[in-house]
Order: sequence, then structure tokens, then C-alpha cells
Amino acid sequence: MLEFSFKLFLIENEQIMNDPKLKLFGTDAQRVNNHELQVIVSELRDLIGNNFSVFTPVPSLEEKLDHGDIDILVAPDLNIQQLLTQKLGNKLVKFSKNDTVNSFLFHSEKIQKLVHIDLITSKTPQELETKKYYYALNDFSALIGVLSKKLNFKYGTEGFFKRFQDKKGNWHDILITNNLLQGLELLGLDASKYSKIKNYNDIVNFLLTSPLLDSKFFRQDMLLARDRVSISRRPNLSKMIELVRNSVGPAKIKDEDYFFKKLMPNQYQKVQQEMQKINEKTYEISNKYNGSWLISTFGLRPGPELGNILKAISNHFKDNLQNASEQDVIDFVNTLGNK
Repeated sequence: MLEFSFKLFLIENEQIMNDPKLKLFGTDAQRVNNHELQVIVSELRDLIGNNFSVFTPVPSLEEKLDHGDIDILVAPDLNIQQLLTQKLGNKLVKFSKNDTVNSFLFHSEKIQKLVHIDLITSKTPQELETKKYYYALNDFSALIGVLSKKLNFKYGTEGFFKRFQDKKGNWHDILITNNLLQGLELLGLDASKYSKIKNYNDIVNFLLTSPLLDSKFFRQDMLLARDRVSISRRPNLSKMIELVRNSVGPAKIKDEDYFFKKLMPNQYQKVQQEMQKINEKTYEISNKYNGSWLISTFGLRPGPELGNILKAISNHFKDNLQNASEQDVIDFVNTLGNK
């Protein structure tokens, strides 16, 4: 079993992790230790907790000694900015919203610090359950996300998806399950061991058990540019990726859908059918304005002229061709005869 001193590593890389340039509220937000975190959660629960049926801080790894922000899952989905303005008054210093994540700078009277808080809302119990696992255990989801992408899956806040590229090169995410623990099983991992993860080494060792895991997935040249940038800003994640890359060889199982077929055969078939429908629709759209359509619509004869017109249509409408009305295409073709 792999063991690495992440506690020492955290201390050595504190400056990178605390770089204010990478933080939403910059130098205004102050870090808090585990005791201070508990105090602030209690303080906020007293101030706004009775407005929610759920008010639950996201669990962190045990060896995480301090925090740049505090994530709290809440339900139902309210107008958070209005609520905070009414309930917190001048304790609400700044506010920012990104989809379901409501971030604010909170002046804690209990510990006399300005603290970055994220209230993460959910509309349904299922959405809440999914987010509970996604946001937990610090960099866990980010590492699982790398493996998922390489196997053409997506591990996200809305559930576990199969990623599919249609004939035109467009990517689609097809929902498999809202249950992220089931998603872990489809990656070849034992979800029953999830609850035993307490530290960064546990995360790495958990991932290493997947027979779908391949060292090349985690090579720098195999990662997307935006992922490399994101990872470089997160020393813990970067170190876990390095440890995984150096601890595993080629995948023992090459079929990315091996566990999907084995554990959820009915759902696998449904996803395959959905892929087929997407491709058929794509084919239908991309082939609607073809040579036969030009011949029947304009009375043209087969020949080089048809190819030139089709190329002109494609260049003019580009990706919007599928949304263009037939009259728009006819009008455009008519303009070609005037040139």
C-alpha cells in the first residue's frame, strides 16, 4: 500500500495553496483551522440555519488542517443573496453566485475573521445526495474526474454520465445514474470502501484498485491544457496524480465499458440506443441539404456545380446549418446565381 507524507507536503506547499490570486475573494478571505470551521458553521446555523431543511457542511479529509473556504450544502433552493442581506446585515461583506454555488465573504464575530463561505443549493433530495458525494473529501472528485474523462465518462454534480462523440464531432453527456457511488463501481472501484477514505493516501490507494486504470491517463501530455493549468494550482491533486502515474502500469482491462456492461446491462443498452438516436439525428440533419435535395429543389443536373454549391452552403451556414430553415438555404442558393 502506497504511503506518502502529505502532512509535510501540505506544509511545504502552503504558499501555493494560499496564493490570493487564485482565490475568489483574494487577500480579503482568511484561512481557518478545524476548530474555527466548526465555530463558524455553528454561528451561521444560528443566524440562517432555520431557513433551511438541510444545512450540512461538506466533510473534509481528516489530515486537512486548515481551509480557505467552507462548503455547506443547503436545501431548499432559496434566493440566497436576499436571505443573507436580510439576516446577516453588515456581516455580509461580499457576495458572488455561480450557478448553484453562492459564495460570500462572512465577517465572523465569534473568531473575528473574514471567511469565504460557499452555500451550495439543491432543488431535490436526489440532487442534494449527488452533491454530498461530489463536494466531499477535498480533491477526491477531481482525481476521479480525470479517470472518468479518460474512460469517456463524466463524474459531476448532476450525476454520472457516459460521454459520446457523434459523427460531426460534437460531444454529448448521457445520464447513467444520479448515484455517484454507482458511478465509482462503473470505474472498476469498490464503492463500499469509500467510507474508509480518511486522507490523501487513502484516495490514491482507492484509485489504484481499478483494473481500468492506466498510467498513460495521468501523463502530462495526455491531459487537456485546461486540466493541466487547474492541476498545477492544486498541489495536493498534482501530487496524487504523480503518485498514481508512478504506481501503475497498463490497464488490466482495456474495455472502458466492461463494468458498465457487467453491472448495469439494461442501462448500458439504453445508453447505446440513445447514442444511435443522436447519430441518426445528426446524420439526418447534416444530410438534409445534399445533392439530391439540390437536384429536386432547383432542377440541377449531377456534376461539379453541385459540389461547389454544397461547399458554399457548408461554408456559409457552418454549424448553424442544422438550425437553418429550408427557405433560408433556398434564398442563399439563389444568391449564388447572382454572383
